[in-house]
Amino acid sequence: MGVPDLELEIPELLESSFVQVLAGRSMSGASAPLVGTLHSISLDVQPEIGMKVEISEALSTIRATELAFSGFDLVHDGTNTSIPGPFTVKAARVSDIDVVNQMCVLHLQLLRAKR
Repeated sequence: MGVPDLELEIPELLESSFVQVLAGRSMSGASAPLVGTLHSISLDVQPEIGMKVEISEALSTIRATELAFSGFDLVHDGTNTSIPGPFTVKAARVSDIDVVNQMCVLHLQLLRAKR
């Protein structure tokens, strides 16, 4: 077994080990999709999702006056799992702030909006 080509094999292995979150975010009526890496999820009566995102994205999300999500897609190893919305945000929290890499975890406590 040879030494892996770090530029080719390792990024592919790392990419397939994470769950990517594609969020249909709307801020003040304008579409602003959000992409992150899944940190946690709870699909209870009041769903919650935590995702690792850039600090600037987290701050713009919690600063928005009208914030809603049309749904979330969880992508792992070529498989897509959709969580249809729409959702409004009951509460938002930022944790695990990594200043060096400008990343953090954005936690969203959601409410299913009436259609």
